[in-house]
Amino acid sequence: MYNIYMDIKGFLFNNDEKIYNNFPDAIIVLDFTRNIIMWNKKAEIIFGYTKSEVKNKNIMMLFLDDFEKFNKIIGLNHGSILNATTKTGEKIFVDVTAYDAYNSGRVIVSARTLSNKYLELESLLNDYQATKNLVTNRDSFLSKLKPDFEAPLNATIGFSQSLLDGVCEKVKPKQEKYIKIINSNGKRLKTLTEKVFEIIALDANSREFNFKNFDLLKILEFTVDKFKTAAEEKNIKISTSIDTTKRNIYGDEYAFAEIIEILLDNAVKFSKKGEIAIKVFHPDTETLEYNEMKSPMGYTSQSYLQFDIIDNGMGITDEQAAGIFDEYSEKNLAIAQKYDGTALSLPIAKKLVYKLNGKIWYSPNKPKGCIFSLLIPIERMNFE
Repeated sequence: MYNIYMDIKGFLFNNDEKIYNNFPDAIIVLDFTRNIIMWNKKAEIIFGYTKSEVKNKNIMMLFLDDFEKFNKIIGLNHGSILNATTKTGEKIFVDVTAYDAYNSGRVIVSARTLSNKYLELESLLNDYQATKNLVTNRDSFLSKLKPDFEAPLNATIGFSQSLLDGVCEKVKPKQEKYIKIINSNGKRLKTLTEKVFEIIALDANSREFNFKNFDLLKILEFTVDKFKTAAEEKNIKISTSIDTTKRNIYGDEYAFAEIIEILLDNAVKFSKKGEIAIKVFHPDTETLEYNEMKSPMGYTSQSYLQFDIIDNGMGITDEQAAGIFDEYSEKNLAIAQKYDGTALSLPIAKKLVYKLNGKIWYSPNKPKGCIFSLLIPIERMNFE
């Protein structure tokens, strides 16, 4: 805003209206009761009132909706955005500065209207807040429905398995076929439901995280063991290379284990044979800077660990890679459906990594395969 504070000192009590009318902003002078005693041409243009119509009227007539805020900005000597009402009743936004005029009992108000871009931005922000509130309410509502989904699914899976186990009597081959279909689809639906509700919980910040020190090697060994049978059936070897002396690291062990489990499951699922390598090492400073991982004072690259999960599977095209961490990506969904997946695992992994203050990304393993990299802090840090 044009700075009138010094310029107006010399002619505060000057009655020459030409002086006030030369300012590019609306200039309004008030007495100690906040009544209008001077009103320039620009003020007429902005608010629609002539000088005679506002003479000795209280400034509240313009800033009725924000009058308390107007009183608070007097003497602050910097602009504030206020709601104003024109003569025609139109609501406008104005950038207002109110100067305390040297203990004279007068206040000089300068105002200018904001551009249409600001008004558009204000509207967009209001729409965003309304949408955000709607999404928050939706996620909160849906998260409460989780038990209502789990109960019938658990019953379907449990009773169908009991029939297969011969709890009632030995089932006939045709009956067994259909019961297996019921059981299998029930389990698939339960897995999908669990992932959907996990996405909802992560987006709604309703999942609790427990940060503490835990044994890195123990969690890695436990997670790798879960996939050894499935990997051996496909003649796949899982190897682990750890280049760090830090065994106890700080974080949420369950979230960390889930991320590694998702990446290993992905690697086994899309590989036919060969090797899946897990490499653990401290990243270099350039990697941290490239991923915008800013370490607080006193921390170095040794305060982070990078995990590379490398496979020799089918690989991912550049076009497919653009949406693999997006739960709403059609390309991601198409890949998952083709290979009997849910398309939600990698998006969940990314959300979990974010909660651990880390980064995750994909790169091709030439000539064939994938490398999923996970970068996380392993020491307690203040990320305010």
